[in-house]
Amino acid sequence: MQEAQGGAAETIAEDIASIVERAGGVDAFLAPRIGIATPWREFDYYTGGWQKGELALIAGRPSMGKTAFALNALYHSAVRGVPAVFYSYEMTCDSIVVRLISRMARITYKDIQRGQLSANERRAALDSLATLRELPIRIVQASGKTVLAIRCHAERLKRKGKLEIAAIDYIGLIRGSAYHQNRNQELGDVCRQLKEMAGELDIPLLVLSQLSRATETRLDKRPNMGDLRDSGELENHADIIGFLFRPGYYDRGNESLRMVAELSIAKQRNGDTPTIPLIFRGEYGHFETDSGERSPA
Repeated sequence: MQEAQGGAAETIAEDIASIVERAGGVDAFLAPRIGIATPWREFDYYTGGWQKGELALIAGRPSMGKTAFALNALYHSAVRGVPAVFYSYEMTCDSIVVRLISRMARITYKDIQRGQLSANERRAALDSLATLRELPIRIVQASGKTVLAIRCHAERLKRKGKLEIAAIDYIGLIRGSAYHQNRNQELGDVCRQLKEMAGELDIPLLVLSQLSRATETRLDKRPNMGDLRDSGELENHADIIGFLFRPGYYDRGNESLRMVAELSIAKQRNGDTPTIPLIFRGEYGHFETDSGERSPA
């Protein structure tokens, strides 16, 4: 018994020594978890920010603002010098850039698309475009790419020091690289591979997901874990699952709800599961909290 206990003690001692060394010493190991900051103070309070090696699944019905949320997060990282990559399976790179310019210049997406800009707005758009060119953020058109292809691309950027956080829009459009009996199994395998990618590259990975139409049939349309479309093992592999919800989308005559949004953290492997109130300025694709952002960026 003593030998068995001694062997176990030696093994865990080696593990602890390795973990503490990777953390940078005992003080660093015992310090609060501080990840990559987000634009939302309350989110960071509960999560410590985006954590390296973790997979964050952000889900919602169409028009809840999932793409805008991910772009807000990556832009916030990039302006602070953190290299970010947005893999888009749904929208073109041009559309993503226009969304970013809209957010930065506070010009509506539609006005930019239509070219209906005043002289001041045009100047603001050009200034924002010039700023965007200098930021360490990349937009990658990912249509048709498997997880393996995305991973190889991300590995190359990581080796060059050009990737510290990434987002994928969205998981439902990713096809697995192997045969599966059904879509449920395929998505579960895709999610597992994405979790492995986050861990091996040591980056936070934000993955967007659609919710099933079941939410539309309920009186209370707030989503829950059962609404994850073809959920499979999505909830098992994700470290954080957050549901975006805008009640005003279902009550358009209620002006008081027009900018109301919330992020419900339904799962957090290492923390609490609060609901975080947000303000959504849809014309600019911009999320903020009641207390505002940390900076004008």
